[in-house]
Amino acid sequence: MFEINEYGVLIKYNGAEKEVRIPDGVIAIGDDAFARNNKIRSVFFSPSVKSIGRDAFKYCLFLTNVELNEGLVNIDERAFYYCSSLKTVKFPSSLKEIGEYAFYNCAFEEVNIPCVTRICSYSFENCDSIRTIRLGEGCEEIESYAFPLIEFHNSYIYLPESIKKIEKFAFGEGSYYHNGYHNYFSPQNKVVLNYAINDACCFPKWTYVPRENQISEYFASTLAQLKARNFARRKELVETLIPENKKTLEKYKREIEELEAQKQEQINIQNSTRGIFGFRKRETCEKLIAEISDKIWWKNKYFHEYCVEERNLNYELKNINAMDEDAYIKAARESIIAEFTKKQQELGNCVSYHYSSGGPSLFIDDVINIYNSVGSSSTSSSTLPKDDAWGRPAGTSGPHTSGEGI
Repeated sequence: MFEINEYGVLIKYNGAEKEVRIPDGVIAIGDDAFARNNKIRSVFFSPSVKSIGRDAFKYCLFLTNVELNEGLVNIDERAFYYCSSLKTVKFPSSLKEIGEYAFYNCAFEEVNIPCVTRICSYSFENCDSIRTIRLGEGCEEIESYAFPLIEFHNSYIYLPESIKKIEKFAFGEGSYYHNGYHNYFSPQNKVVLNYAINDACCFPKWTYVPRENQISEYFASTLAQLKARNFARRKELVETLIPENKKTLEKYKREIEELEAQKQEQINIQNSTRGIFGFRKRETCEKLIAEISDKIWWKNKYFHEYCVEERNLNYELKNINAMDEDAYIKAARESIIAEFTKKQQELGNCVSYHYSSGGPSLFIDDVINIYNSVGSSSTSSSTLPKDDAWGRPAGTSGPHTSGEGI
């Protein structure tokens, strides 16, 4: 029933049992060992197994349950590829790597991995039933497209403090999300948000909304800075940039007119030259016309570029002139929110994400204290606020639910 070579590699399974228990002494599951076996429903691994080879259980269409052993280190690429009925896998804490397409098109509703160093690209691609992803401490790297697009209602992702790298599109590429969709990250997650979820996945941009007293603390200085910056920019536009651009446009316009006159002169000479003896003269005129036309083309190109620049400068000046007190107040508030969001991302203290009618927000009440006390993004975990088991900041109560106000 089991073909095992002298090195302890299970080369082939020839049985027809629904429940398979890997024999003791097997060190590795070989490539294609169980591939396309439509009899097995469950597999239980012995403690001796260290690795699962490529395509080991590929196209085992009726396999529903897999219990991996403590001591397993590696699941190779396409190991459980297209096991379309596979809903339950018990992952060990000894696991180091899950290869590409390892669980492609499986039927997971929850992925719970207590420890894995690296999850390769497409590991759980096309597993569209996933509602919860829990990665335990020790997980360091999630490659691009490791998981399918997480755009479902009531979907959750829990990430550990140990995460060091999450590549672009790690949780799928797309731009759709739903009201009622919400997503929590682990309380101590310190990932710097230069990754998929921030700019390319289905989630909106991360936003931090400070409390009113937090805004007021920085409001006066921010408002004054905005007004001073706009005043300086308006002066630069009116006194320097717009006049200089206008002079350059007039210069190009004169040069184009002069070149057009030279070109017309050569055309007239060419048209007025007759006879066989005028051949060289007409040939010279033709070369000059081509050279002048080329110069005109380049001058027109630069002229149009400066025309666009003139429109942009005038549009900017118009917007500055249109700024009233209400517009400055709104801009100051947005600037404060953007500043705290940036600082929070630098600190990497993303506690939890929640989508509600009020928009996406991060629940971090202590961000102001962090902002004041930490001068760089290299902060220790002791500096960060401690959260409870729900993924909520300290001082809150009750689990967050969809539609709850911020």
